[in-house]
Amino acid sequence: MALAPRYGKADAAGGGNGLSWDTAWTFAEMIAQGTAGMHVYWRGDITLNGATTLPAGTVGSPFILDGCLAVAGDGYLGRLNQGALIETNMPVLTYAGNYGLTVAAFGSIYNLKVYGAARGLGRW
Repeated sequence: MALAPRYGKADAAGGGNGLSWDTAWTFAEMIAQGTAGMHVYWRGDITLNGATTLPAGTVGSPFILDGCLAVAGDGYLGRLNQGALIETNMPVLTYAGNYGLTVAAFGSIYNLKVYGAARGLGRW
């Protein structure tokens, strides 16, 4: 299963197509334009003021939101000897108030710290 790589970042200007870091999506654009079969790499901390639901995937084409620090794939650094997760490269999604993130069917998030009401389907 080959997923289409896309890119989003907290300081994106808006109006991008998500095909590279230079044309990265904003969070709102990712939600609106993301589809099944995409692996979206997210860079940068962001505070959101409303509930969001990630795009749904399918059995053969999930939707993946994957946090990173500088380059795609650098979000996961492993664990310390005691088993604690190394969170250094994981972006933070903070939801104001009682809002939160819903992961739709056949969706997954990786390497992100989510603060707020996280709920929904998918692997955490």
